[in-house]
Amino acid sequence: SIARDIQLSLQPTGDLIIPGYELSAHSEVAKQVGGDYFDILTLPDQRNVAVIGDVSGKGISSALYVVKMQTALQLFATETDDLRELLIRLNSHVFGQLKRNYFLSLFLVKLGTDGNVELCRAGHPPALLCRATDHSITWLKPNGIAVGMAPSSNGDVDLEKKSTCFNDSLEKQSIQMKQGDVLFLFTDGVTESVDRSGKEFGLDRIAELINKCAGETAEQMRQSIITELFRHRAGTDLRDDTTFVLLKRL
Repeated sequence: SIARDIQLSLQPTGDLIIPGYELSAHSEVAKQVGGDYFDILTLPDQRNVAVIGDVSGKGISSALYVVKMQTALQLFATETDDLRELLIRLNSHVFGQLKRNYFLSLFLVKLGTDGNVELCRAGHPPALLCRATDHSITWLKPNGIAVGMAPSSNGDVDLEKKSTCFNDSLEKQSIQMKQGDVLFLFTDGVTESVDRSGKEFGLDRIAELINKCAGETAEQMRQSIITELFRHRAGTDLRDDTTFVLLKRL
């Protein structure tokens, strides 16, 4: 109970205001504490970064790793404006410190007030972009392996193993969001939420749902998604931590 209170206190609270965007988020844990998290960072260039992450596993161990990762990322965000460099520094900081079979998936989104958006992903589920003009759906999935799974590249790395280095796996992607466009970030607990028969909610259903309610405010969309996930579970226990972040261009 104490650990849960501490974990919840580390999440952004109150009105989440990012110039040029509506933002709404939801996080629910399968146990009292979990391995999901989201955050809003401010870089030295004053741009905001929306972060969503998922530490493998559940319970106290994962929750403690979340606190460690979040604190480190907040510190590194005061030192660099580059998303790729942020992830490289985090990986260098934690690689070798994580217990066996533990790793962290992350998706970082840097938001420009002009609608220019930069994306960087480390082993996380893809983000969904819904365009307001034609309701088209695009899955955004820049390359990148999860934090803690491989060392950062350096001069001591064998050239034959260089392709597996964390640095070399990462790529950045840029998009231009226009008025009404929606960007949806989520952990796998959203798509893997199951009903009584064991059927998962799935990517297709998420895409249909975002498309259907894209005309709503970010907060209204949040409520619509929570309602649909609850209806899908139909009383079954939450199998995995479930977190999502909605960004809508104003």
